[in-house]
Amino acid sequence: MRLAEEAEPELTGAQQRVWLDRLEAELDNLRTALGWSFEDGEPEVGLRLAGALWWFCYLRGHYGEGREWLEGALAATENSPAPLRAKALTGAGVLAFLQCHYGLATARLEEGLALWRELGDERGVASALQILGSVAREQGRYTRAQALHEESLVMHHDLGDRWRIASVLEGLAEAACAEGEFERAARLFGAAEALREAIGTPAPLCERPDRDDNVAAARARLDDATWEATWAEGQAMSLGEAVGYALAQESVSPAAKAPAGAQPAALTRRQWEIAQLIARGLTSRQIAGELSISEHTVNTHVARILAKLNLHSRAQLVAWLTGHQPPNTE
Repeated sequence: MRLAEEAEPELTGAQQRVWLDRLEAELDNLRTALGWSFEDGEPEVGLRLAGALWWFCYLRGHYGEGREWLEGALAATENSPAPLRAKALTGAGVLAFLQCHYGLATARLEEGLALWRELGDERGVASALQILGSVAREQGRYTRAQALHEESLVMHHDLGDRWRIASVLEGLAEAACAEGEFERAARLFGAAEALREAIGTPAPLCERPDRDDNVAAARARLDDATWEATWAEGQAMSLGEAVGYALAQESVSPAAKAPAGAQPAALTRRQWEIAQLIARGLTSRQIAGELSISEHTVNTHVARILAKLNLHSRAQLVAWLTGHQPPNTE
């Protein structure tokens, strides 16, 4: 248990391969421990252990075995603590998705998402939304996929999780490919690649075939000059620019975006309202309560405000507001 839980956060870091190899070397012992937990009447221990190992199973291709562990533990621990159950449901959903069991994947992920929401765990919510978006994409439900990914991306950006932002950008790029928006896909792939290079962590091996196939598809549909130009535009984007572009519904070139110091009329009335509440020091949750809208809607507005003004943080927005006033709309 100690090994599995120590390894878990390292599986998305620079030492990923080292920790994957350690777990692989101990796989027989891990199997024995899981078997003992179920046979000896300690299923909650098994749930905790299987939950800590599902990312390892995802990265090393132990899909069937990992899902068997998780499903067995979930069935035996219906009254287990919500955080353990939410993690196991998410893992079971991911592994079912990788085995193309889309209905089961959706059911497990939606159940996990509901628990993450109850717990107020934004990281768990964002991850479940991202994977549900990938399931929808594989089912050809591209509008739903984009919406689930637009929502996951805002949350990951708020959390500062650049590793998963890169993954969501790639998911949105793949959805863009499926809809024939190849220039948009090239920019998103370029932005994701630049972000992965910046954090020093490449795409997981199990994600690369789909990514590479979609990159090749986009490149084949564009002439060399357009491909090189759009890919370079994506790579040159800052993190805020990449998120803002990914959230935009229309496929516009980042060169057409407003420059820093854009005129106040660039913001809608609602965006001005939210910007001024940010300047008063309110959090997204407080703004949501003030305006009777969802926290997700607030976060989406904030991301779009920053993108419109070519800013990268709320602190920069507050500084910008000191020199600008909303236009008179009376």
